[in-house]
Amino acid sequence: MELRHLRCFLAVAEELHFARAAEKLHMEQSPLSRTIKELEEDLGEQLFVRTSRSTRLTRRASCFWSMCRACSLPCSRHATA
Repeated sequence: MELRHLRCFLAVAEELHFARAAEKLHMEQSPLSRTIKELEEDLGEQLFVRTSRSTRLTRRASCFWSMCRACSLPCSRHATA
């Protein structure tokens, strides 16, 4: 797992929309989808339930999102200090 995987995961988890998350990250949707797939394979867990109309977090992904947010907030504060 790399930092880029976590950045992509957080963006999709916050937007619940791959195209908007890709725009937020200044990247194309296809590489974002591949990055999320890599992360899911690394973790051995599906993180998002995708349908033609929506994207939502799985129960385990919600826990993972909370842990990632808790770790990323102190890091982002440190980076801007």
